[in-house]
Amino acid sequence: MGKARSARGELVDFDLIKIKNQLAASESSGIEVARRQRFIDNKEKNAVAANLETTDFDPVPDVETKIEVKPEQEPPKRKK
Repeated sequence: MGKARSARGELVDFDLIKIKNQLAASESSGIEVARRQRFIDNKEKNAVAANLETTDFDPVPDVETKIEVKPEQEPPKRKK
């Protein structure tokens, strides 16, 4: 069919619209998307697992931390 101008003056490519409709109507595209999503999810899970194995993260430090709590001070009184 080719290309034509719409009433608004915009260029319309009917061949491109036909191809897009065929891709949207095909069931295999949905299956392909789901397969790619599973692949990406598995890849991300493996990357996180590999990163956790290689890092030297110690959740409990060997050094004891001391926290000093100071009593609250009264604010200075205002002069009248």
